[in-house]
Amino acid sequence: LFPYTTLFRSRVSGRCFVVPTLEAKQDMAAASCRQLGGHLAVVPDDLQNQGLHALTGGSVPMWIGLQRVDGDGDFAWADGAAVTWGRWALNNPRPEQGCVQMLRGGRDAIHKAEQWISAKCDGPPAPFACSVLPAGPGCETEGAAFAAKMRQDKALRYLQEGNCSSHEDCPYGT
Repeated sequence: LFPYTTLFRSRVSGRCFVVPTLEAKQDMAAASCRQLGGHLAVVPDDLQNQGLHALTGGSVPMWIGLQRVDGDGDFAWADGAAVTWGRWALNNPRPEQGCVQMLRGGRDAIHKAEQWISAKCDGPPAPFACSVLPAGPGCETEGAAFAAKMRQDKALRYLQEGNCSSHEDCPYGT
């Protein structure tokens, strides 16, 4: 479907993320992920959310595999998994927007959070991430050093935020 190269391919907490170097509309991004044998990125927990952001920098909106069921219902992951955890930005999700993008946001550098924003599914092209089977270059083993660094960075941010003892307690995320 797309001739592209891979920007990142890494295994985080048992899930392999592939980030192509191109931008696409949401439907074409999903098709590209299917061509790779996967789907738009499924991010079921905080560690994987942070890991995907660490791989990409999160400076621009990026399509992930969270979408409203039947266009206007509850959200579900592209692999069919239920949504059991979320990292919605303030005032999100919006009722008229059925797809989701990740974006780093917050009031300053210490409070930058890995957030999800709802977006129109027919919105403009954007970068995207795929979840694929954990095999192949960069995905055959768990990135233990990467995961340890993520935990260390998060602990440091907790210490810098005086009123923050856990991820859920931080008003602007960590």
